[in-house]
Amino acid sequence: MEKLWSSEGRIGRMQYFFRLVLSTLIVFAVSAFIMIINEQVGLAIYYLLIIPAMIFQIIQAIKRFHDMGKSGAYCWLFIVPLANVVAALVLIAVEGDKEENKYGEPVNL
Repeated sequence: MEKLWSSEGRIGRMQYFFRLVLSTLIVFAVSAFIMIINEQVGLAIYYLLIIPAMIFQIIQAIKRFHDMGKSGAYCWLFIVPLANVVAALVLIAVEGDKEENKYGEPVNL
């Protein structure tokens, strides 16, 4: 089984997209549920959950860049305005390498 919190290996476009959506929904759902009970506590939980969610999403982006045969260092593009939008679209739209590359075997999704 693949290690979700490891930046090694490759993931496909659909895996990447669904992991982003799922991690974002988890943060918002947990925070919203707790905000119903106590708004201040819910907001604090949100800020505590957003950090590991962002780390998780960066790890998934690294794997996605690996799928295209690129270094995970391309994630630095996410801090550059406008380049971050282009990088995000590339990760979702561009197909990965069909053959094995230096990051591993190709993925099916």
